Amino acid sequence: MNEIINDAECGVIGGLLTFPEEASEAIDKLCWDDFSLEPYREIFKTAVLVLRENPKADGAVILTKLNQADKELARTAMRCMELFIGMSNYSSYVRIVKKESRRRKINSKLESVLLSSTDDPYSDLEKIVEDFRETGKTTMTKSVIKYADGLYHPEKIKRAYTGMSSLDRTIGGMKAGTLSYLGARPSTGKTAFALNIIRKQLADGNKCLLFSLEMSREQIYDRLAADLLNIPYSRIESCQLTESEKDLIVRTLGEIAETGLLEVVDDVYTVEGMMPRIAEYRPDFTAVDFIQLIRTVSRFQNRRNEIDYISAELKMAAKRYNCHLMCLSQISRSGMDAPRMSDLKESGALEQDGDYIMLLHRPYVLCKDNPDVRPEDAQILLDKNKYGRTGMKRLYFDGEHQRFTEVSDRE
Repeated sequence: MNEIINDAECGVIGGLLTFPEEASEAIDKLCWDDFSLEPYREIFKTAVLVLRENPKADGAVILTKLNQADKELARTAMRCMELFIGMSNYSSYVRIVKKESRRRKINSKLESVLLSSTDDPYSDLEKIVEDFRETGKTTMTKSVIKYADGLYHPEKIKRAYTGMSSLDRTIGGMKAGTLSYLGARPSTGKTAFALNIIRKQLADGNKCLLFSLEMSREQIYDRLAADLLNIPYSRIESCQLTESEKDLIVRTLGEIAETGLLEVVDDVYTVEGMMPRIAEYRPDFTAVDFIQLIRTVSRFQNRRNEIDYISAELKMAAKRYNCHLMCLSQISRSGMDAPRMSDLKESGALEQDGDYIMLLHRPYVLCKDNPDVRPEDAQILLDKNKYGRTGMKRLYFDGEHQRFTEVSDRE
């Protein structure tokens, strides 16, 4: 048991120094005296002091401060960082440390009462037990109140809508704190579909964060402009714009930038690098394009295990930061048929972790030489919906404007 507690305390310290912004929940939920080991107490005190003075400080700044005070503390902190694996279990570490701290403090109070010379220790014992019950009840009470508020006021529950009426009715809006996967073969239009959802989020006044691992910011802006302004993408791509169109694009993207509702990140490639950006920006909707390009600083025996870890980290991030996170994925299946959930590439964890799984299919991608197959015909298969119905919706793909619409909406 002591080994588990020591590992949890070491994990809290290691995470706080490795990813200070992402691990800020430790500062909110723990105090220095919640740690059983004196070195961890001193390290935590120093880390909190540094981060409160400078919220943007990183682990190097904290280690420098520790090294100035006590070199042995700095070495202990570095060992915690070396042993730290990842953020997926960080909340569990915090809970273990807090729970064990409460147990120690209650035991200490009980021992104090039992060893005291008071004539009536029972009333003191009853007070300690009642305090313990009230402490546990407070968290439960708050969560029930929040749950009840959502029942009576469902509009207060954050949801991400796609902008496609039939699909949104089926899903009911993708809830905050959940993870979705959008799978498709290459060149089907995954990025365009994600940008269409981002357009809807911007219209609803929601903050959006896009991690583009394949395209540059400029390429994303090209596609976004084609969709928003009905300017043919081919003309934007080939630099055949009129001066008035250029002015319109610059003005529109400038207005979006001023609202602060969209952030495009094209220089982060590790899941560990994504977490501080999400923690700092606090988006309502996050899109990652795409999971097969994400890397991690942790070491794994094979790519499948690495993808499993990355998927778990993304799911934890959606829950921790109360946003909906949509991750794009390639599929592994060859052949002409529409993809299924089991075709998500490289890992079975994707279909397990995803609260929603959508598969985008355009037959034209597979048979461009067939005159009977139109480039515009597409479909979206909602193959997993943890909260309701599934089904298939017919789509129309307007390649010139990088836009998907439901056939029923278009009609």
